[in-house]
Amino acid sequence: MKPNKPDAWHAGPDASLSADPKGAGPTKSADELLHELQVYQVELEFQNDELRRSQVALEESRDRYVDFYDFAPVGYITLSYAGMINEINLTGASLLGVERSRLINRNFASFVCREDADRWHEYFLTVLQQDTKQTCELGILHCDGSRLAVRLDSLRLDKDGQVPVARMVLTDNTERKQVARERQHLNRMLRSVQAGVGALVQTDNETEYLREFCRIVVEKCGYAMIWIGYREDDAARSVRRVAYYGFDDGYLDNLRVNWADNEYGRGPTGTAIRTGHAVICHDMSTDPNFLP
Repeated sequence: MKPNKPDAWHAGPDASLSADPKGAGPTKSADELLHELQVYQVELEFQNDELRRSQVALEESRDRYVDFYDFAPVGYITLSYAGMINEINLTGASLLGVERSRLINRNFASFVCREDADRWHEYFLTVLQQDTKQTCELGILHCDGSRLAVRLDSLRLDKDGQVPVARMVLTDNTERKQVARERQHLNRMLRSVQAGVGALVQTDNETEYLREFCRIVVEKCGYAMIWIGYREDDAARSVRRVAYYGFDDGYLDNLRVNWADNEYGRGPTGTAIRTGHAVICHDMSTDPNFLP
């Protein structure tokens, strides 16, 4: 016996299909959709413009930072915990006389003058151990062999989860040191002249005065020895020693000097007498004018 065929299908309340779905919003027209897309496009373009302006501002700020960093009047150096150069600006590279790219991972200690090596190591250890700014003055060597007097201002920088580094400011004090030395020398000379005037008042003997003046200059100016000679208008154009004071060790007894235009007259003494101009020698051991 066949089952009765239902007159119609019945969909219960849980049915998921419906020929006429209920609750759906009204269908938007093409014009409305186009308008919404245009509004969305305008918002995106506005956001893109803001991003571009922000990018330009960041690039300008970065360029200003690079200019301030690279062309600052002092050297900026970042050293690793082992004292190796991690970063350095153009001024710092110029002070060392080496191209910046060739300085990365170089040991800064290799640029410190030999006589200041121990001071540098003690200073750098102090920088790594303390959390306050540390200052030191020492000499560094330029790649051309010249010596620079510099001041170091350093501070340890701690980063979370990273080994500490040292930030260092390198200031060239060479010119300032030279000016200070010259001022000190001039002050000593002034005191010597003042003392010399006092000695002149106390005696009318020329030889005694010249000897006393030599003593004053040696003791007040820090020279090892000073001697005074008079030129002689003889055939040999000799120079007669009249006074001296200080360390001698037979130097003056073995000194052969005149003011003629020959090998013994082209040194500082003969040249000064012959030309009438002061002659300065900074190192007797290396100045060729002291030969023979």
